[in-house]
Amino acid sequence: MRDRPSAATQVTVELRADQITFTAADRVLRAAAVEHDFPDWQRLQHLSTTHRGHIDVAALRRQLTSTPTLPMRRDNDGVTYEVAVLSIDPNGEVRVAGDSTTAARIGVNQEFLLQALDAGNAAELLLDLDGPITPLAIRNPDQADTFSILMPVRLP
Repeated sequence: MRDRPSAATQVTVELRADQITFTAADRVLRAAAVEHDFPDWQRLQHLSTTHRGHIDVAALRRQLTSTPTLPMRRDNDGVTYEVAVLSIDPNGEVRVAGDSTTAARIGVNQEFLLQALDAGNAAELLLDLDGPITPLAIRNPDQADTFSILMPVRLP
């Protein structure tokens, strides 16, 4: 297994019309550019927040691994992935809703959510959201300037 670069490693990103290159320490990752417009990332830095939920990371991780998910298939490549359905309860706690039919349901790629929980690097995080089809922000309350953005999945 190759060693991962340390958290302090500088990453260089080179954008060209046909390719994106990431360089960190002695590792280089190249990817072909897609023929689609990239989301306006600057606008994503100023997300509106209608709902803020508290995440007990360990409890949410247990729920994510024990509550049924919805299998979904990507149209562009046919890959199947698991969607976790989240809700925020009246106390402001984020819960995995499973197959609940409550109105406040947000679908997210389960694997991406688990990665965002890891990236938050805290026992408790905050989830900011504005609706079922707008980006979610997962924040560490001790690091106000940093957050992970998670795009929701449109539920059936």
